[in-house]
Amino acid sequence: MKNTLLREMIFIALRSIRSNLLRTALTIAVIGLGITALISMTTATSSLEANVEKQFSSLGTNVFSISRKSEGGLSRGRRIELGAPISYREARKFAELAPNGVQVSYSVFGSRQATVGRGSEQTNPNIAILGIDANYLSVSGYEIDKGRNFNAIDANSAHHLALIGADIADDLFESWEDPIGEEITIGSQPYSIAGVLAAKGLAFGMSQDNQCYIPIPCLRQQFSDEGRSYALSCQVEKAEDLMALAKSLVESLADKALALDVYQNAESKCTTFEQMAKLAKAILADTGDTAAAGAVYKKIVATKPNAKQLVEVAEAVAADIQDKPGAMELLKQAELAVKSNDEFNKTAAAILKLADDPRWTEAIQDQQTKREAHKALYDEFIS
Repeated sequence: MKNTLLREMIFIALRSIRSNLLRTALTIAVIGLGITALISMTTATSSLEANVEKQFSSLGTNVFSISRKSEGGLSRGRRIELGAPISYREARKFAELAPNGVQVSYSVFGSRQATVGRGSEQTNPNIAILGIDANYLSVSGYEIDKGRNFNAIDANSAHHLALIGADIADDLFESWEDPIGEEITIGSQPYSIAGVLAAKGLAFGMSQDNQCYIPIPCLRQQFSDEGRSYALSCQVEKAEDLMALAKSLVESLADKALALDVYQNAESKCTTFEQMAKLAKAILADTGDTAAAGAVYKKIVATKPNAKQLVEVAEAVAADIQDKPGAMELLKQAELAVKSNDEFNKTAAAILKLADDPRWTEAIQDQQTKREAHKALYDEFIS
């Protein structure tokens, strides 16, 4: 009986398909097209994510950069002006002040349209020439394919040594030739090749393999660094190391702007309430920037502080940042986070001291009266 019913259902289905053949074909085509489009979009998204991750990983791990502020526009109603260039002296001092947990590299561009030659062979005039120190490659995530990196003596001397990208090596040398020790010219100046960088391909649409690195003293002689701004790159694991570096910049260089850049980069390393609170206080004490300190205080909620900690932050925001509305928002969150009589008493005292809303203060006073009247119950079941 069941087999007969099944055959009948199949027969009816086939008859229906034959009688509506065009509609059936269109339906199948639309379904197939939809599935194909979905698979294509998923594949393209995964490929894009992998490409972006690869390009960011090429910058090195736990690395941030500090450079001259070069963009205009408006911020908080004020026009942003072009920042002062970071000088060679400031860059070197910055590296010297770095604590053991921070590896610092500094570099400067000489030209973005240079030509590198070897005998009668010449590259296109699209070679970027950078002056670098001995830490640049490790901090920036570059590797040596052949030869060696600059050592500290090379990087601080005027020895005409060069590190060339893979594209430059391919343009000037045959596959069977060894570039190490060979002489090339940058402009009219001769340089000896110390190393060839491993190929890295494109990053954000730009080739990373047509760059040539020389010691900073050589770049200063050939291109001059007057008016140029040095770029600083730091590789660091702990927020505390960055905060120590920022404090040293204020004490030794009296450079509050540079210290603020370092403090703001330290924020990404702060994961606990204690770290965020310490960072906000340090920004305020060392740079006096209330807006930057206030921004850190506002983000501190993400660390899931308890009521006492929220009250502490609210009092700091009211007293140091002079942000009364911000302090009130923090106190409201503290009130919701209360879990003990002790936390309630501290929160209530802060609300009564800082709040201007009479309904809120009356509600808190009412709560205080109830808690005092039923103190034994609160102590037993709540504390």
